[in-house]
Amino acid sequence: MPNRSSKPRVEVTAFGKHPAWEDHIGDLPLPGPDLAPFKRALYDRGIQVAMTKWTRTGDAHADRVLDAGEAIPGAGILPLDHHACWINAGALVLARLGPSRDRAGRAKFPLVVAAQFRNIAPSDAAGALEDLDATFERCEGAPTHDAVRAALAQAEDAIEQRLSTSGTTGAVEDGWRGMLVERLDDPLVESARALHHQRAQAEAARNHKERATHLRAPALDLPLPAGVEVWTRLLGSSIQMPVLALSPRGRAWLDLFGAAGGPIDLERIRSTRERVATTIDYEIGTRLAKEVRRTLRLAPAGSGTSGSSSRRRCSGGQRLDVILGVMLALLGLAVLAAIIFVAIWGF
Repeated sequence: MPNRSSKPRVEVTAFGKHPAWEDHIGDLPLPGPDLAPFKRALYDRGIQVAMTKWTRTGDAHADRVLDAGEAIPGAGILPLDHHACWINAGALVLARLGPSRDRAGRAKFPLVVAAQFRNIAPSDAAGALEDLDATFERCEGAPTHDAVRAALAQAEDAIEQRLSTSGTTGAVEDGWRGMLVERLDDPLVESARALHHQRAQAEAARNHKERATHLRAPALDLPLPAGVEVWTRLLGSSIQMPVLALSPRGRAWLDLFGAAGGPIDLERIRSTRERVATTIDYEIGTRLAKEVRRTLRLAPAGSGTSGSSSRRRCSGGQRLDVILGVMLALLGLAVLAAIIFVAIWGF
């Protein structure tokens, strides 16, 4: 956890493509210890590796996905226009990435504006995403290297000013269970689904010596860093640090990559489906259900206060009882009519 008595600090940089550079931005510093591993995970071993792999295949569909700025509605593909969050122990990086191009007009890679934070919890840095959006727009319109550098320096001052006046809330640290219970349609099932999926992937990753796991989860109507904090607290040791999360702007989900080392599946994070390869058995096992109830402090099964799924099951049971009652009543009436008929007319 960050040292709450220390003053929050921020360092801002940019990488990727920009019209003022002939190719990838390569001369802006990556200050501090966290921006370099974030760039390696997201860009060097993530986006660039995926781009290189697809370029070599010559797949026409993949070539369409390579354009970072193009949404393809018919194929269910979003533009690469996301917020990103990187958490590794006490390290935090937030970023905005969006469509861009270099001086030659090549648009296969995004521009990334990233901020490294010190001495602040992820949820308390959420407001800085607005500053990163504004900085991204200023950088987009900056005609020279120096103008981009000036925009990044301005962002550092603006974000530090925001952090110094906003204070810390500890809302996620103290209330993450309540956020899941209140903001998920079915806390028991959706939390169990996430745990089941993440653990299955983690086991497969250990067996095959792979590093990255992926989970698409509801954003819980929270800014990205707060949502990431909530989900990582639920998932615990099954999602290994560092965690890289991306969330498409204007959408209600986030993509969590545990122990992210790349390459990132661009089709997966740009998919419009709210669920991407999130699996669970048809029936939630008793052990997992008990674990989730204990973790989220839900009432035991059968208490009548265990959440929306229990309410739906109860409601469904009541409807079934009514239907059976009606059927039995009709059957009784039919038997009574038969008895009366026999009594009057005989055989």
